[in-house]
Amino acid sequence: MLFEFLQHSYLIGIVLALLVLSILGQIIIGILYQKMIQETDNMAMTENKILKKCKLKFSNCYELNEGSVNIPVFVDKFMNQMKFAGMRVTNMTHVSGQLLLLSIFAAGVGACIGIINGAELTELLPYYIVSLFGLYLYFSISSLVDVKGKKYMVRTNLIDYLENHLVKRLQLVKEEEMQQFLVDRAGISAENGAEEKETREMTENKIETDRKPENGTEGQSAGENPAERAAEMAERKRTEGQAAGMVERKRAEGQAAGTEERKSAREQTEGEGDELETLLREFFA
Repeated sequence: MLFEFLQHSYLIGIVLALLVLSILGQIIIGILYQKMIQETDNMAMTENKILKKCKLKFSNCYELNEGSVNIPVFVDKFMNQMKFAGMRVTNMTHVSGQLLLLSIFAAGVGACIGIINGAELTELLPYYIVSLFGLYLYFSISSLVDVKGKKYMVRTNLIDYLENHLVKRLQLVKEEEMQQFLVDRAGISAENGAEEKETREMTENKIETDRKPENGTEGQSAGENPAERAAEMAERKRTEGQAAGMVERKRAEGQAAGTEERKSAREQTEGEGDELETLLREFFA
């Protein structure tokens, strides 16, 4: 039997290599989910890069959608996009299954080549033994690792943390930010009001300061030159008297002209009446 294995060592080696890779894929995925399960018990202090990325993405999504987030859908999308060594975890599961199928296919190819070459049953047994042993080992380890169960546990823990812990924390942070914004806004308004009041008072003080020297200068000028001020007042009164006299003369001249016009009009009217009376007398005579 050992001789038969050594005789077909190259094909048996390919089959075993594919089986080992497929089993390693299942083990790696199981370890990854197991670590995530342990970290989700203390999500607030976790150092797991994948979980920290999940919290960050959820916080950004929560702020962008203003608190309206479908958490189960978000968790499902995140878990489907998780990557390990540059490959998505869901694709690693599929690749592991494909490697198992390739190992079975390689064993079948070796058996077919032996049949074509006229090999006996004892020469074909190694391929069947490796195939059956590989299938048993793969499914045994897959059941022990329980990738689906671990994935479900990770999903449940993430939904629980996001709904019952992180959402409430984000709500508190948002309320604190709103309160701080209102306080800052009220402080800015008060500062602006104080600045406006101070500016108004400074303007009023400046106006009063500008007025005081002018009033003082006028008083000083009046006190220093009383004779000039008296002469100015006398000249002003004399000018006003002359203007009043001229107005009276014009008024008297106007009255005289009106009297003469009325007199001439009356004389003209009387002359016309005498002429009319003369014509009437001549007519009736």
